[in-house]
Amino acid sequence: MPPIATRSNCCWLSPPSDIGIEPSRLAIADLDAPLIGDFLRHLEDERGNSVRTRNARLAAVIQRVLSIPPKRFDRALVTYLTDPEIDALLAAPDPGTWTGRRDRVGVQTK
Repeated sequence: MPPIATRSNCCWLSPPSDIGIEPSRLAIADLDAPLIGDFLRHLEDERGNSVRTRNARLAAVIQRVLSIPPKRFDRALVTYLTDPEIDALLAAPDPGTWTGRRDRVGVQTK
């Protein structure tokens, strides 16, 4: 089985030295729950990484093992408002209340 890492990108998943495998020689078959668990504990306990970093590393391992590419998506951006939308936005705050006057100033300020 081909290695899953190269020397340049394997430093984030370094197996314990007692298993006798260089990180660049790790294969998917070498990854089991105890090895990954030990690695995650090592991140938190010895390297002082946060839980977020630990979870990011776990997600990367899972993604690599399952060969699931990340999904990208396009987000529609609102680049402008039409004249009726601007009028509705400006008319929305109630000038008869303190919060309405505050909101109206916030909406009208450039």
